[in-house]
Order: sequence, then structure tokens, then C-alpha cells
Amino acid sequence: VYAGPLDYEPLRRMGIGLERVVDLGWGWISPISRGILALFKTLYRVIHNYGVVIIAFSCLMMGLFFPLTRRSLHQMQEMQKLQPKMESLRKRLKNEPQKMNAEMMRLYREHGVNPFSGCLPFVFQMPVFFALFSVLRSTIELRRAGFVFWIDDLSIPDTVFFVGDFGLHVLPVLMLGSMIVQQRFTPMDPRQKTMGYMMPVIFTFIFWNHPAGLVLYWLTYNVLSIIQHYLIRRGGTEGKEVS
Repeated sequence: VYAGPLDYEPLRRMGIGLERVVDLGWGWISPISRGILALFKTLYRVIHNYGVVIIAFSCLMMGLFFPLTRRSLHQMQEMQKLQPKMESLRKRLKNEPQKMNAEMMRLYREHGVNPFSGCLPFVFQMPVFFALFSVLRSTIELRRAGFVFWIDDLSIPDTVFFVGDFGLHVLPVLMLGSMIVQQRFTPMDPRQKTMGYMMPVIFTFIFWNHPAGLVLYWLTYNVLSIIQHYLIRRGGTEGKEVS
């Protein structure tokens, strides 16, 4: 019988597999979770605030995914340029769906555009997201770990007050605002704009009762993405003006 905190490293050092009681996610997520936990502990020795550690981690992930994000944004911009030709194809071949799809694929190949490239940064972020959720939910280090002001525990939602049984959280609202601003910097198919503006609301609903640390990560990443998209678009515009 073990009675004590779910502290991964001391349990692992016992050498009897007791560290498995710390739920760090599914089998393929667990190694990522352990890596994130080790990185958090290392950063905490220097920073001494797990909220700032999460922000630093978001900056690190932004730098890691930057080449992929830049390529994705470029591809979405190219897709936007192709919209008039694609609309022409849809009108001309609306009664011939197979031929229309073939012509669209030919158009993508000719212009070097991958219609699925916009999803790649999100897809590659998902394992990190699930691993971070497991770390925040299961490890003793983040329990009662405060950040600033009202955020005194990053492992639970940042509830400011309750209205009956409904808790009002601030970070998900800030995240909603950041996602709406981010949509304005992201090129998209005009036909998908309604869905694009619904996504922030859906994500806010999903994140509402998640740990504050997880929402802080996503909020920080969104803000960094807005800055990144602005700089990339500004750099592209300046390049055109110079040429």
C-alpha cells in the first residue's frame, strides 16, 4: 500500500512501477507528458512561477511550430487567390461533380497548393495539448500552483465567482476574444466564414471547465499567433512593395 503524493520521479525511483499510478495520458501520449513535466520542473527552478513557465512553454512551442505555421499561412493565402478560379469551376461544372473535383485537384497542383495544409499546425499541436492536459490534471507540482491575481490554482478552472452553480471563468473569455481576433488575420474560404466564427464559441464551450493552466497555454499561443500572422503578412506586403 502506498499513501503519499503522486510525485512521478520519487515513485519511478522506487523501481517497482508505482509511477504508473500517475495518469499521464494514453500510451503514446505518456512520453510527451513526461517530457513536458521534466521541462516544467527545469524551468521552474529558474522562474519559480508555473504560470510564467506555461507562458514560456507556449513561446517555445510557437518557435518549434513556426516553420509549419508560416507555410500553412502561405498556403491559405494562395488558396484565397485561387477562389475566383474555383468559383468559376463550381459554376461551370456544377452538374459534373467528378470532373469538377478533378479540375480542382489539377488547379491545386498547378499552383503548388495543398488544401489540407491549414490544418497541419493544429494536428501537430493536439498531442502536446493532450499531454499538457494530463500533466495539469494528474501531477502534484501543479496542484495549488498560483499565477497572478485571481488565478491561485492552475490545475482547476480560474473561477472568479459563482452564479448559482455556474462558475464564471475569465481566461476562457479572454481566449474567446483572442480567437476572434485571430480569425481576422487568417485567410479563409468566404463560404466557410460562418463556421470560422463559430469555432471560437465552440472552443470556449469546450475549454470552459478545463484547468486554468491549459487555457492559459492556448490563450498565450493564440496571442503569439496573432503577432506572428501580423508580422508575416506585413513582411509579405513590404516585400511586394519593394519589388
